[in-house]
Amino acid sequence: MPIIPITAAGTYQFTIPGVPPPIMGLHPARIVSDFGTSNGSIIVTSATANFSQADVGACVIVYSPAYANALNATMAGGQPTIISVQDTQHATVSSGFIGTGTCTCVIGQDNSDTLNAMYAVAVAINGTMYIPSGQYIINKINLFGGSASRNPVTIRGAGMYQSQLIPSPYLAPTASIPLMEMMGNVTWDGLDVNWLGLNDSPNVYPTPSASLGLNFAGAGRILHSMFTGWNAPNASVLICDSDDLELDGVRSTRHAGTALVMHSLDFKAVNCYFDSWGANGLLIGDLSWGKITNTYIRGKVGI
Repeated sequence: MPIIPITAAGTYQFTIPGVPPPIMGLHPARIVSDFGTSNGSIIVTSATANFSQADVGACVIVYSPAYANALNATMAGGQPTIISVQDTQHATVSSGFIGTGTCTCVIGQDNSDTLNAMYAVAVAINGTMYIPSGQYIINKINLFGGSASRNPVTIRGAGMYQSQLIPSPYLAPTASIPLMEMMGNVTWDGLDVNWLGLNDSPNVYPTPSASLGLNFAGAGRILHSMFTGWNAPNASVLICDSDDLELDGVRSTRHAGTALVMHSLDFKAVNCYFDSWGANGLLIGDLSWGKITNTYIRGKVGI
């Protein structure tokens, strides 16, 4: 293989035989604190959003106190997206807001397809996919569900509170199709899933009555990550059908449904926090056994 000298500053891409090239294209979201809406109008305003043509197609997820909850719960047409940009301070969204006022929102492109492609590459090379610091909106269910690996694969973020996946509040996972599914020998490390947004309590969204969040099927580990704020009373947030499962530094908290469902032989949970405001903090299935150490559980414990 020839040696290529680097003689100037710049960006270089190297292709290694047998190794797929890196997949680029993650789009971190941004927070806008002066997002203005008018009752029934699809025109939105912001002096600081700096709207551009790159925002066309981006999801708009509204957060704030009770006002934003009412907006999210009553918007018609599902997840609103930006369909056109008039200037840096005005844009048109796909469905109108019910309510007039100013609130905080997160604006960003859907990253589902890019994340699925990154995961497929990691499975193909038994490697690690890395999600850098930032907030990344996802607007499709069954994320990562198309690939399975018997060899070790890692989904890694920059750490708790650093890398966050933000599910659209209008996604509708079911009792058979989860929000995300990791099959095989998967390590999930330093990556949060945040339904909570910028509030201090779960938002009021039109969530289905019974649904699954993150389903881990196969041997695996969940490390140093937070899953927070899903307001679906009959939902299960973390579902672990994994023998020899290890959870270390995991926080599943501020949920209306069950924080953790465990179906595992020889599971280990250490330095964890499982919290449900309305259901089980922990539900242990039949034929399960293991050890829980230095772990806080709030809510019912079902066996």
